Amino acid sequence: MVSLKISALLVLLFLFSFFVWFQETGTSEESLLQLSISSPSEVTENSFFNINIEANSIPIDNVTVTFNKETNITDSQGIVGFQAPRILPQDNTTYTILAQKEGYTASSKNITILDIPQLYPIVENPAILEETMFVITVVDEQGNNVGNATITFEKKTYLTDSNGSVELLAPSTYKAEEVYVNVSKTGYIENTIQIIITPSPEIENIRGVLFFIYIFVGIAVVSLLLILIQYLKKRKINR
Repeated sequence: MVSLKISALLVLLFLFSFFVWFQETGTSEESLLQLSISSPSEVTENSFFNINIEANSIPIDNVTVTFNKETNITDSQGIVGFQAPRILPQDNTTYTILAQKEGYTASSKNITILDIPQLYPIVENPAILEETMFVITVVDEQGNNVGNATITFEKKTYLTDSNGSVELLAPSTYKAEEVYVNVSKTGYIENTIQIIITPSPEIENIRGVLFFIYIFVGIAVVSLLLILIQYLKKRKINR
């Protein structure tokens, strides 16, 4: 009879201990603050954007935020920055933001990356003779010609025609020179290519001859000056 009472007492004690543990655990989990993610719902590819992390409208620092397999930590204002990836039309454009910190309930949010086509300026020969005309053709990622694209070259702007082409004049140069052609249009990612302007062989030869003439004339002038100085010195001594 005594052992039965002891057993019943032990059972009650176990149930009481379990109840207390359950209450404490449940209260602890329920007391964790939920992290809140604030970010744009859509961003354009390759652009930079910020994510704000709060809990009860208070910025939370040192939160581990993961986006596109990249992990960063929020600053003292609860802010962290990321760059949207480049995507192709067939890629999945929905990405997940995950925020985690010990002592808080983790949170996640989806964000959509908007695909923006990129412009590609094309020139048949990247090495162009000075003072000659050459054609730039602008296409998109699918190879379609892009009309009304703005071409910036040598601090001047031009517009492509309906075939995506524009004719430009190479500047004069005394040596091979790298210049840049920039193309832009609203709704597209701009792009820049490098071309090389080379001097024409005839002019390069003339400039080479002139260079040696300048050197010869310079030596002659210096020699005459030295002779004149020596002459004046001797004349002064003879006096």
